[in-house]
Amino acid sequence: MKIKRTVNIIGCGFAGIECALFLASHGVNVHIFCDKEESYKCDCITCECLAKSEKNSNYARDMLREELKTLNSALIDEESKLSKNGLVECGCVASRLLEFGRNLIKNHENIKLFKINVKELDTEELNVVATGTHTSKELFEWLKDCFGSMRLIDDCYENPIVNRLDKDFLFKKEGDESEDLYLPLAYHEYIGFCNEIVKAHNEYLDLTKSNKLDSGEFTVEKLIGKGKDALKNYAFRECKLVGLEERPYAIIRFKKHELGYEICGLASELPTNFQDRFIYFLTPCYNCQIVRYSRVVKSGYINSPYIINEHSQAVKNPRLFFAGAITGLEGHLEAMASGLVTAMNLLTQIKGKKFVSLPKNTMISSLTRKILTNNGIKFSPILANYDIMEESLDREELKSRSKQELTKFMEDFNGKFNV
Repeated sequence: MKIKRTVNIIGCGFAGIECALFLASHGVNVHIFCDKEESYKCDCITCECLAKSEKNSNYARDMLREELKTLNSALIDEESKLSKNGLVECGCVASRLLEFGRNLIKNHENIKLFKINVKELDTEELNVVATGTHTSKELFEWLKDCFGSMRLIDDCYENPIVNRLDKDFLFKKEGDESEDLYLPLAYHEYIGFCNEIVKAHNEYLDLTKSNKLDSGEFTVEKLIGKGKDALKNYAFRECKLVGLEERPYAIIRFKKHELGYEICGLASELPTNFQDRFIYFLTPCYNCQIVRYSRVVKSGYINSPYIINEHSQAVKNPRLFFAGAITGLEGHLEAMASGLVTAMNLLTQIKGKKFVSLPKNTMISSLTRKILTNNGIKFSPILANYDIMEESLDREELKSRSKQELTKFMEDFNGKFNV
């Protein structure tokens, strides 16, 4: 029997897409709202850092992939294929996966996509807030009025974007099929660029009569203060470029953007006239047009321990659910998992069944448990890692047990709905 109840999902990112596709596949009518179809805001540095992160996190994310496959995620097969093709370092897995997911949304008969900026919710309807960390100001304020407890972090940055580059000085990266370009820097060029940033930083401090600029951890001015190679090791790592026999000391990536090229890893909190100093210092940028300067992007999260229960349901409103990064998660796999579990809980509510709880010895349930206890003064989003697991068994044993328990869980879940 086809379910007539409609669910409203606010946000068309990874969590929103997974939630919508799961519900729609079970006959639920879904209305998904997205202010505008922006591409995934990622400069690829985040994806590369995830790919090259410590083995603890890498193994944990592999475990999360296996769990998503067992739970029949709509996106995981495509995500795994993109990752295996090496796109973590070429074009970004996340942005291509998002495009794939949105195409599935547009073509599903039980889903309608509305390009509307949702400013408040009808509390009598079933709603899922999956707006990520960049929830609109109006909706953020509405949520704050409802719950009185939200988290706002100001240390996320957008890189500068330029066009009219002199491409004679730029190269392609070996194996990179994207339109991205790379600027090789010899040692003296890299040091000269760093010195230009230091000069701009010091001049700003002199002008404002400040002792220091309280910048975020990954701004160029803060990184250079940690040592001459800190910037190189973070975003300007050397690589093999087409047409160059030797690896350069460092490289700067110019990522193709609809407005021009984004200069990756060049986040700064300095005023625009001081950013001019080091952007125009780069040879391809001598005569460029700066379309967007680096800027701080506010990231908003619900205060999960006080707002939702273990089923992603708002404590104050049983018809309101949350999913994805807004709950305090980081990473597209984590958002996908959150959207999928939220959809399962919604389906049980629509069908008049009892809520389900995933086996506790899984990465997904560990993430849920962690965000519900992440109420410290210094809040930071959570990424899949083995440290959040309750048991410290061998990693292969943990993965094997997780698969067995989730397989049994899915058999029971599907049995409830005669799937």
